Amino acid sequence: MKLYTMDGHSFRDNTKGKLIGKLDIIHIGINHEEFFDNSIIDYLSNPKEQAVKGMIDNNGDLTELLFLEFPLKENLKSPKKADLASWFYKVRKPRTEDFSGKYTGQWYKLPSTVDIKEDLKKIFSEIDTEVCGSYGLTVINLYRI
Repeated sequence: MKLYTMDGHSFRDNTKGKLIGKLDIIHIGINHEEFFDNSIIDYLSNPKEQAVKGMIDNNGDLTELLFLEFPLKENLKSPKKADLASWFYKVRKPRTEDFSGKYTGQWYKLPSTVDIKEDLKKIFSEIDTEVCGSYGLTVINLYRI
């Protein structure tokens, strides 16, 4: 397991919202996939504490940080909505030996909720950002602890 701190900003309608948290990145599988499942503080969300589930993908000369954001179970009135994500982040940086660095990209409103219990690689491969609502620029910094 690799532990990183995360900070950054998302922008929506000329409003800048801070993102902070820690990511426990776990190496899984024969394809050297790296996954995480944590919570963050997103100052554009209500409530601010949100869950995230995602992966890091080394794709050619780029490293992509892909994740879904969804409410924490304890913040929901209906447990039926506990594993449903509405937001998708796709940010990238030039590939280096470490995941630390500055990632830039977009965050999106998904056209329909996604069940986060499904296979993440499959979910990410099926998201068509052309049909998602793009909410704006995202900048995320990861720092290895």
